[in-house]
Amino acid sequence: HYYLAVASDFSHSVRRNRIKWLREVVPDPDRTHVLNGSNIAAWASQYPAVLVDVGLASHLRGLRSHKTWATFSEHLPKYVPGTGQQRLQAELVRVLSDLGGGHVRIEAPSGTGKTRAALEALGDAALAPLVVYAQREEEFDVHVLDHFADHQMHAIVVIDN
Repeated sequence: HYYLAVASDFSHSVRRNRIKWLREVVPDPDRTHVLNGSNIAAWASQYPAVLVDVGLASHLRGLRSHKTWATFSEHLPKYVPGTGQQRLQAELVRVLSDLGGGHVRIEAPSGTGKTRAALEALGDAALAPLVVYAQREEEFDVHVLDHFADHQMHAIVVIDN
C-alpha cells in the first residue's frame, strides 16, 4: 500500500484532484490512500497507548484498545457486578492510578468475572487511553514492553487467559 500523509485537511475538490493525480502516477492505484490530519488523529485517539514508530508495527498484531476490547460480544450484555467484582474494580482503579509502574495480577477461578471487572475498571477516563489488550498470551509480543520502556511510555497491558 502507498500512504500519503498531509499536514492539513483538503477541501473535497482538492482532495479529489490529488487522489486522481496519485492514481495516474502510482503503479497500483487501488493500493493508494490519502491520510490527512483528521484521519491520523482519529487513529491516534483510538490507540493512544500504542503511538509507536514503524519498527514496532510488526509486534502489534492482535493488540486492541480498551474501546475495541469493550465491543467484544461477551461484553455486550448489561453488566451487573457482584460485591466481589465491585471491590475488585475499585481496588484496580485505586492501585493503577497510584502505581508509578509495576505489575498487578488478578488470579481467581475461571468464570468468576475477572476479565469483565478489569474491563469495567479500566474504562475509567484516566486509565482507558493507556490500555493495550491481548486476548491470549500468544497475541502479546514482549518487544512491545521493551519499546515502552525505551521510550518512557506508560501503558496498562492486559493479557487475558
